[in-house]
Amino acid sequence: MPLHSGLGDRARLRKKNELEKQGQTKPQIRRKEIMKIRAEINEIYMKKTTQKINETKSWFFEKLNKMNKPLARILIRKMERGPKQLNQR
Repeated sequence: MPLHSGLGDRARLRKKNELEKQGQTKPQIRRKEIMKIRAEINEIYMKKTTQKINETKSWFFEKLNKMNKPLARILIRKMERGPKQLNQR
């Protein structure tokens, strides 16, 4: 009993001819293109994500600095009055 029948070979040959007509003779090249496109998409998502993270960090530190300035002024005033006033509320 042969491992490959003639019908299977003909079907493969027909499929190969159809692919050649469509211009898809090398599916490996197509896979490489797909992988390259996926890599580009992932890179774009990573850039957007890091940009959002950086914007959030900068917003947070801006708010923190706005709160710290008045607190620092209060502490400086208390220190000028004397060390006893620093511990009292």
